Amino acid sequence: MASLREVEHLQIPLPLILSATNSFDENNLIGKGGFGNVYQGHSEQYGTIAVKRLDHRISGQGQHEFMMEIALLSAYKHENLASLVGFCDQDGEKILVYKHESNGSLDKVLQSKDLNWIQRLRICLDAAHGLKYLHDDVGPQHRVLHRL
Repeated sequence: MASLREVEHLQIPLPLILSATNSFDENNLIGKGGFGNVYQGHSEQYGTIAVKRLDHRISGQGQHEFMMEIALLSAYKHENLASLVGFCDQDGEKILVYKHESNGSLDKVLQSKDLNWIQRLRICLDAAHGLKYLHDDVGPQHRVLHRL
């Protein structure tokens, strides 16, 4: 696992995140997940971002899991994976900041009735390329394994 020192260049100050999301305004809420709420934000430095704010009541994640996620997400770069911009671990807040994907989350895109089968097949192939990267292309010592 990466130490805080190894990823300190990815730290984003809490005031910048608060400014980008208008203090986590409900109008900027774009999703909810196992980690907590996700907000859209915008900053001069990072552009449009997706901000995942850890909610300790629902996620059960602690410092170890938070740092593990930062270490993994900062190490893997692929066009078919969400890109980690940075993180914030300040004033009791644990926040992950991603590049905002303009098409939204994959699950919502796939629910669209407007997608034809060719578009769905392209999405499946892109997802398969991302999974292949995580499973095979990063080398056996860094491979990410998925299980249910």
